[in-house]
Amino acid sequence: HTHTHTHSPHSALHCRKARMGNVQLVYKMNLPRVIGIDFSGTVAAVGKAVKHVAVGDNVFGTQDNPKEQGTLAEKVVVPSKFVARLDPSVPLDQAGAIPTAALAADGGVQKLDYLKEGDKVLVIGGAGCVGACAVQMCLNRVGKAGLVIATGGSRNKEYLESLGATFVDYAGDERGEIERILGGSKVDAVFDSVGGSESYQLARTFMRKGGMCASAGGPIRNGGTTKVGGGTILKLFGGVMGWKLRSLFGGLKYHMVMGLSPETRLGVIADMMKGKKLEMRIDREFPLHEADKAHDRAQHGKLMGRVVVKVAK
Repeated sequence: HTHTHTHSPHSALHCRKARMGNVQLVYKMNLPRVIGIDFSGTVAAVGKAVKHVAVGDNVFGTQDNPKEQGTLAEKVVVPSKFVARLDPSVPLDQAGAIPTAALAADGGVQKLDYLKEGDKVLVIGGAGCVGACAVQMCLNRVGKAGLVIATGGSRNKEYLESLGATFVDYAGDERGEIERILGGSKVDAVFDSVGGSESYQLARTFMRKGGMCASAGGPIRNGGTTKVGGGTILKLFGGVMGWKLRSLFGGLKYHMVMGLSPETRLGVIADMMKGKKLEMRIDREFPLHEADKAHDRAQHGKLMGRVVVKVAK
């Protein structure tokens, strides 16, 4: 009675761990199986207790339970708390591509709620899907008087600058360039979408005392392809606790985004998209019958945005 049945014309591919079989020790999934977490589409039916969406509404959402997944399909059934109504002005391909990335970014940026007009933020890995959402959310907070520095590869310079960020090439003199931009000052907050000790040290170098580093990556750099097992989990939690303690002694704060909150935040993200304050870059769209090619690109391609599968016309 609390579920929504949706015709799902768009689904985003970003389930690298599931696709590679790397979460079997954490989530027991019978393979092969249909994967997919994010989706957008039109409501076909609702349970009796569902009030916030109706048949015919354009919606988007996420299958938050990793054991369930299955949004790479013509029809999906999901708990209504993981679904939000879309304004008709929001394109479905955008909506289908954004939920998990935006929720991860939002989980970190909420911890930076002290940010105000005119503040400075460093976003490490600003061109990735999570990082790009964080860049936009931070820009919304600090305004035109503020500064958001975003690191990325040279091919993403134009994109990041189009969002309003100040670009720094991580392959160049990254620290020197950030220092030049800041002119001896410090940033008020750091959002890290990459993870690993290099990102942590970068945050410690340029953040003022009392500031917070919110990390969607944590101690494991580029963790999307890491096989998850007991050792990985110990490294993750041990690293987080260690960094929290080190940060406290340095007068800083550290927070790792450990979970998403679709039941309370999808509506907020929908409002951002309606107000054109948040968008997702689409790398490429594939039809459903080329889902294998979409998976291959998502896993091996040098992506510039999200890979989207158009499931239905």
